[in-house]
Amino acid sequence: MRNLILVFSILSIILGCNKNSEFSANNDFRDSLIGDWEEIIRIDSNHIYIEPIFSPTGYSFSKDNIEFFNGLFDIKNDTSKRYRTVKYLGNFKKYKIEGNQLFTKNLKTKKWQEFWKIKHIKNDTLFIINEGKSIGKLKRLKYKIEEKNDFDKIVYSSLGCYGTCPIIDISLDRSGNINFQGNRFVDEIGFYKGKLDKKTTAFIFRKFEKADITNLEDNYSDAVTDSQTITTTFIKNGKIVKSIQDYAFSSTKELIWAYVPIGNIFKTMTLTKITPESNFTDIALLSFSKGEKTLNINGSEGFFLWTELQKGQLTRINFAPTYKISYTQNKNTNLKEISSDGRFYKLEFKNNHTITYDLGYNFIERNFKEKDFEKEKSLEDFF
Repeated sequence: MRNLILVFSILSIILGCNKNSEFSANNDFRDSLIGDWEEIIRIDSNHIYIEPIFSPTGYSFSKDNIEFFNGLFDIKNDTSKRYRTVKYLGNFKKYKIEGNQLFTKNLKTKKWQEFWKIKHIKNDTLFIINEGKSIGKLKRLKYKIEEKNDFDKIVYSSLGCYGTCPIIDISLDRSGNINFQGNRFVDEIGFYKGKLDKKTTAFIFRKFEKADITNLEDNYSDAVTDSQTITTTFIKNGKIVKSIQDYAFSSTKELIWAYVPIGNIFKTMTLTKITPESNFTDIALLSFSKGEKTLNINGSEGFFLWTELQKGQLTRINFAPTYKISYTQNKNTNLKEISSDGRFYKLEFKNNHTITYDLGYNFIERNFKEKDFEKEKSLEDFF
């Protein structure tokens, strides 16, 4: 009897130790995973390199959640709308670890699904086995947020492509105030306002802070056709501190990852449709001409000007125009001409009716320099 009790006690200790060891291993994996990761290679079971569907691909682990840098979407073809319906599900999933298996919770069914098998983590490199038995290799990303990346408003604009790319404009400040314009290939057509919660607002600003905007180029492009252009403008105390134009997602991975939440957040929040007082609706691609030189304003800069004009005052003051404004328009076909001195904006209509807005300050002088005006190139300049 004494021997039986001894054997039972030893088994209890062993089983208890195994359970504790597994729990400890789970915690070790979890602690080692916390942080940001970029997938750098994926190889299938035949040792053939697999091109990622979304590139670059990255993840961030916290204690209980995985952030998918490329976002989570439910995509359906809607024949009635002539474009795909893309439902943004956010960027985060719950996860858990059992042994060397990592499970994520399905956002629809709420059931746990195997996502990875973790082979090992060594020297900030994570080796995993994906679904389909492909082997993945990820490297840890480390960021130092620079104080010089200081901005209090982000303005994001996406132009069209040869397809159904959404054409939208969004401005977001650190208080969570949103201005949104849906132009084409979205359900929310028109102008809207909304208020984003503090947590999501901070998350979006953090994404752009990681992109280190002050050290980025002003323009990125690739030698492809029919792709989309994204422009992003950063504001501090009412002044543009940086604008970036990105054609065909040619910029840095951090900037591309930052596009995902700001470019889709309007799909997950309550927006209130507004009727703008300004007659600048449906006007884009502005340029300010002065003599032989022209200042071209990109989509996000133009939307920033539009949001500022919403705060302007109607006036009857006469002013001497400094600039002639060229533009594209979609619906406001009665507009004949726009002129400005940077502060006042005069709209002339085909019925000879005029409206003048007072911005309260000179938008051009505050945000641009003389060198930003360029002489229009003639045909001879190309030969």
